[in-house]
Amino acid sequence: MLDNTPAITPSSSANSGDINGCLSPTKGFVSLYQKEMFMRFFEELNIQIQEGNLDKQQVKDLFSYYAIKFGKIDGFRENVTDYDTNWSNFKSFVNLMDSDCKNENDSK
Repeated sequence: MLDNTPAITPSSSANSGDINGCLSPTKGFVSLYQKEMFMRFFEELNIQIQEGNLDKQQVKDLFSYYAIKFGKIDGFRENVTDYDTNWSNFKSFVNLMDSDCKNENDSK
């Protein structure tokens, strides 16, 4: 899904759709519904971590990469108009996983 971001231009910001350091062509349209289902999956993981039903490290190892990438691409979330006011569990998951990754890198 993240590979379906609109192509970026040289004047675009680094966070607008460039995932791997290169320009990616549009491969298809990702609907708002698909984006919201993607985010909802991570919200549900976050709730299960908080409830003690899932191990945070295992979730990070298996699922965090794309959530962190999605959380950093402002242009990809453009049509998620309620992102700033809602999606607190998704943002919490991204922050938890991203800060965990940064802490691991600092200790190496």
